[in-house]
Amino acid sequence: MSRRQPNYLFSTNSLSDELNAIERRIPQAVDEIPEAQFKEASDTQIIDHVEDRLKVEPITIFEDKASMDEREVQVDVSGDRRRYIRGPGACYIPGKEIKVFIPYAGNPNLWQMQPNSFFSVLPTGTVQGGSLTITVTLPHDAEKNAFKKEYDSNIDLTKKYLENQKKQIEPFNKSLRQKIDGAVKARRARLEKHSGLSELLGIPLRKRNGSPDIDKIKIERKIVKPLPQFKGQSSTPEPGITEQQYEDILSLIRHQGRTFEQLPKAFSVHDEEQLRDMILAALNAVYKGGATGETFRAAGKTDIRIEAKDRSAFIAENKIWHGSKKAQEAIEQLFSYTTWRDCKTAILMFNKGNADFTGLQETMQSAMRGHHLFLREEQYSQQGEWRYTFKDPTDSRKNITVHVFLFNIFTK
Repeated sequence: MSRRQPNYLFSTNSLSDELNAIERRIPQAVDEIPEAQFKEASDTQIIDHVEDRLKVEPITIFEDKASMDEREVQVDVSGDRRRYIRGPGACYIPGKEIKVFIPYAGNPNLWQMQPNSFFSVLPTGTVQGGSLTITVTLPHDAEKNAFKKEYDSNIDLTKKYLENQKKQIEPFNKSLRQKIDGAVKARRARLEKHSGLSELLGIPLRKRNGSPDIDKIKIERKIVKPLPQFKGQSSTPEPGITEQQYEDILSLIRHQGRTFEQLPKAFSVHDEEQLRDMILAALNAVYKGGATGETFRAAGKTDIRIEAKDRSAFIAENKIWHGSKKAQEAIEQLFSYTTWRDCKTAILMFNKGNADFTGLQETMQSAMRGHHLFLREEQYSQQGEWRYTFKDPTDSRKNITVHVFLFNIFTK
């Protein structure tokens, strides 16, 4: 039998070197995203995506889920100075080996990475298949408590190393978003420069001075020129609105719709056109001359739009709820206004005649999912709102985002 070598943990690589290497990969991770996908995604979506790829997950062990195995073995006691052993080489006597299997979660590579703060001794163990195995082997004449003492010493030291790793990893993870954001902005700047976007024609959504904050949602930020969506190899920039502008516009509509809900008797008497005009007034109170109603566009006329020249960047349909079929027809009507340049849309649905608003919300969701162009539902946390991605009926390579509001102005 050969002498067994200790399986030291946290001994092969430096955690600092690994974190520095990950940081150096940030520009590469951003640049690897296909250009078309990069242009279409928002900064937040890109940062979330890259962060998920590069974020380091510290190791967590689950001692309460541990299990154990034991067996008889031959133990080498040649290094035990308390024993009188003649001659060089190994000396084996009967003994007992226990193996404790501890499940863990986290990046398995961390088991071999030494944190900045470490000790003069290293814990031992083997890692395989989502489990840390700690082995204790003692001769037959060892005290029973010696097994527990050696195991406790090893696991306690292991936990100290994991804690030191965590203290080093947490600030690194917190700094990732800012560093990724810098890489995203750098790539966008390169794309602008290389694509000649200095002449970009943006949507003239200019914030009026003194406009009040809405529902604690600040929209004081400067309206910047949007990134374009290109078709083929065209070098002509097209207008569009950013994800943040989209959210700001939706927040205004949300605020106005909730005002309607708070005073249903006052607003339920109005028809689609009158409700639309009040929402347009709210939009134009913040954005100078940017929203128009009942303007012809493509195959029909749109209830609400925001545009530059002959290109729309935001289109919304304003409807009273009259059943699932009419809701799906609203999607068709919305898409009839859009071209491939129009990627931000909304449907504003008002309930005036259904007392079961909870059931109506479920029906609305089923109607959206049942549409033949439906692709997926996106995550969105606002109550009474949903966001969907549909296929563009005129371009199989392009999708259309539709944000759906359902406002309740029902009165008995």
